[in-house]
Amino acid sequence: MSQELSSQRADIKIKMLEQKLQDQLSREILLSQRVRLVVVAGIMGICGVFLTLEFARAIWIRAEEFPPLVILPIILVMVVYQLVLRHYINGRLHQEIAVSSWVWYVHTGIEISVVTLAMVLMTDNFQNPMSVLVAPPALAYTILIVLSTLHLNFRMSLFAGGLAA
Repeated sequence: MSQELSSQRADIKIKMLEQKLQDQLSREILLSQRVRLVVVAGIMGICGVFLTLEFARAIWIRAEEFPPLVILPIILVMVVYQLVLRHYINGRLHQEIAVSSWVWYVHTGIEISVVTLAMVLMTDNFQNPMSVLVAPPALAYTILIVLSTLHLNFRMSLFAGGLAA
């Protein structure tokens, strides 16, 4: 009888430790996501600044070809989106509530789709539509796939890579 009772207590302690470990892992994942969002927002912000400066330079030297400003609003919307999502994560961290996994799949889908949209909109700026595949937005796929590892979820990285392909 006492052996059963001690076995039940041990099982309860193990379950409590597993739950505590799961809570800590969820918190670490949210902290990782917060860093990831800042990195992506920073990279996009820097790209927006360089695009704007390049456009100003083209005006200054009266160039015949201008950089594709059509993607500047997309960049700005994505920077704001990343920062709003970061604010959402901060709220979840403060309340100690986990974020559902479907939110990250939707978020990854939006990020990859926006890069694809930017590339489609840039095709008018190139004489050969295949040239857009070596344009700077194509490099964003690589960055986003690498940063998807910060989700600490193999399926999420596989999803990001598959969507980008």
